[in-house]
Parts: sequence; C-alpha cells; structure tokens
Amino acid sequence: METDGAMRSIDLNSDMGESFGVYRYGSDDQMIEHITSSNIACGAHAGDPNTMLRTIRLAKQHKVAVGGHPSYPDLQGFGRRTIDFQPAEIANYVIYQLGALKALARLEEHVVRHMKLHGALYNNAMKDPRLMMEIAEPIRRLDQQMIIVVQAGSKAAQTLAETEVRITREAFADRGYTAAGELAPRGTEGAILRNPEIAASRVVGLLETGRLKAVDGTELEIGEVETICIHSDSPGAPEIAQGVKQALLEVGFTLEEMHPIR
Repeated sequence: METDGAMRSIDLNSDMGESFGVYRYGSDDQMIEHITSSNIACGAHAGDPNTMLRTIRLAKQHKVAVGGHPSYPDLQGFGRRTIDFQPAEIANYVIYQLGALKALARLEEHVVRHMKLHGALYNNAMKDPRLMMEIAEPIRRLDQQMIIVVQAGSKAAQTLAETEVRITREAFADRGYTAAGELAPRGTEGAILRNPEIAASRVVGLLETGRLKAVDGTELEIGEVETICIHSDSPGAPEIAQGVKQALLEVGFTLEEMHPIR
C-alpha cells in the first residue's frame, strides 16, 4: 500500500482449490473475478492434483497470481487442528506441498509467486516467530523470489521484516479479531463477517488508518497492510469480495497482485 499521495495499490487474495475428489468446496469460479492473488491448497488439508491443476489454470486464465496454501497434514480436520510435529518436520511438510504445486504450475508455464500457511499452522506460526523462521528459511533457499504472506501486526511479521525473507502483510475482510490481535476462533460471536458493506467499510478504514476494532470493541493497531484476504468458503464470499473490491476502487485504490514490502 502506498500512502504518500501517489496512486495507492492493494492486493486481494483468496484461499482456493479446496475441493477434493468428488467433493466441491468454496466459490472459486466466482471469486476469481474479484481477486488478484490465489492461495491454492496443496493436498494436505484439502485439494488434490486435479483440483490444484484446475485452479492454476483458472488463475492463469484470469491473470491472477498463484501461491501455495500448505498446512498440517490434516484432511479430516481441514487443517484446523494443531499436530505436534517438530518445527523442522513441519517445514519439510510445507516444502513437500509447495514442490507439488510448483511442478503442476510448471506444466502450465505458470509461476508460484507466494506462500500463505493455512488454518492452525498459520495461526501458530503467526504467534511463534521461531516456528515461522523454521518454515521461512528453507522456502527462501528453495526460491529466493517467493513471497511469504504474514498477518499484519503479528510477531511473525515483526520478526521476518528484519530478515532477508520477502514478505507481504495481510489483513482479513471476512474475519473478526480478538483483543489480542489474533483471528477470533470460528464459531464464536463475530468471528465470521457476512455483510459485504460492513466488510468493505472495515477494509477501507483499516487501510486509511492502520486500525480496526476487535470483536469486543477494542481498537487494534494493525499497521501497514499490502494484501486483503477474503476466504472463498465464507458465506456469501463472492458478494463480500465484490463489495470490498468496489469500495477500494471508489476511494482511489488500484488492485495489483501482491508485492513484498521491499
């Protein structure tokens, strides 16, 4: 995001490719029209090779950037359960998933530009800089150009900003925050935002001020944000994405695929 009087740009990202076998999940075909970056499930919490390839093709068709969305190996729990691996073991699982996505993208002459962790692994890594660094360093060795998406205002964002790892900072259009600045657990009051107008207003306010309100009314200092996430499986996700996109265009933002902070 640029705020010095020049044209301001922002990326809209969405977690996608989370269908599996005969099961269809999310609103990928509708969401792809409103976003600039896609985070594609890599088979550990959702997705499979056919779904991954289809989603890569969908992104390429719509000129949307492709990123990996790796997780704990937890198909039964959709990656929302913590698995007690050592950090180095978790890093190996992440590299394994990214490798599969990069191979499929290469078949389509497309590039995997970024990586965003999923579910419980995302939440744990944002709170634990040591875990995030354990994952980020081998990714950097694998591909020095790859961007790692981190939650704006998190400990992980603060730590990685001081390293050579390329990062972009994310906030959520469709999720509520706790007073501690973490995502409110699903199933709790205010955790999922369903109203497109409210979501759009929150996003514009955050980008203008660097702040937003937690579910209990606490004002949070989020800081600079370069990308906004709208989950493809949220209720009314395409309408939320369309509303956020329109609101951003109306206040003078341009939409561009994500870029690192430096």
